[in-house]
Amino acid sequence: MLWLDSAYPLDRPVTDPGIKRGDCPGGETSTPTWLRQTYPNGGVVFKNAAVGEIGSTFTNPNPPTTPPSPPPTPNNDDDQCDATGCCSLDFASCVGFCGSTKDECLTCGYDVGWICGEQKDCTTRWNECTNDQDGCCDGLACVPVYPGYSECQVDDSGPPPTPVPDPCFSNDYKNCLPPSFPNELTSCTTVLLPNGPRNNCNALWKECADSSDCCGDAVCFEGANRATCVPPGDSTEAPTPADATKTPTPSPTTKPTPTTCTTCDDRESSWMVRNGLSCAAATAQIEKNCNKKANWVNKGFCRLSCYKAGNGYPGDVCCDESN
Repeated sequence: MLWLDSAYPLDRPVTDPGIKRGDCPGGETSTPTWLRQTYPNGGVVFKNAAVGEIGSTFTNPNPPTTPPSPPPTPNNDDDQCDATGCCSLDFASCVGFCGSTKDECLTCGYDVGWICGEQKDCTTRWNECTNDQDGCCDGLACVPVYPGYSECQVDDSGPPPTPVPDPCFSNDYKNCLPPSFPNELTSCTTVLLPNGPRNNCNALWKECADSSDCCGDAVCFEGANRATCVPPGDSTEAPTPADATKTPTPSPTTKPTPTTCTTCDDRESSWMVRNGLSCAAATAQIEKNCNKKANWVNKGFCRLSCYKAGNGYPGDVCCDESN
């Protein structure tokens, strides 16, 4: 059929648009008259029709070997996705009741987070995951809940909190006495070290150049043969020139009473840092986490704010800023 598989009409140049209908050479066997006489009961069935330029409507068995473009990498930088992100409860789909901006989301009051767009094919929040942390949506981590079971939760991982030394008593202004040290062996020089053992200073009776070398209130006293760190009350002669302006502090007459509180830090979780939240301002986070969440207890996030909110960690007695 000339009109279907060759050049047609016959009186038009083959180069004209729409004239070449296919690659058949044509001829008598392609004319309607010949076909009707030869195949009076013939028919035709049209399948998988396609429209387009010749050569463009079939699959090339030898496609070009241009390397495929890598899939787009999700943008998890909060600063870059503020305009395109959304508020989410499960860290995979957006919710509409907490506003459309990051600030509105993070002050919504619900247990929500800011994500850089909806995600698919990932394990959403509070659903079971494997311990290798694969499969959790962006912003989540596979957290062990109890032996043999883990689930995707907000990634609050971060460096362990800096331990706060316990206060202790000392006879040399530098090193702690053992807790079991008998009271009768303490001396009039016994002092309280509120932050534990001292570093970068000299203990009592050690050599010194001036009082800045000595721990605590000890002073550098120059004797007959050498200068040593002595309790301030024992410096009965003229101090060395470096101590000329220093007023000695009387030594304690009774064993000091240890402080009943410790200095607590207020270190935010990595999720709070990424979302610009401080411990003091994150009321919703403090209310639902602190001593109520095992991961927070292990990491010691927001110790001071948790203590002030009545959700302090076991054993914490945090000093107020005024102490």
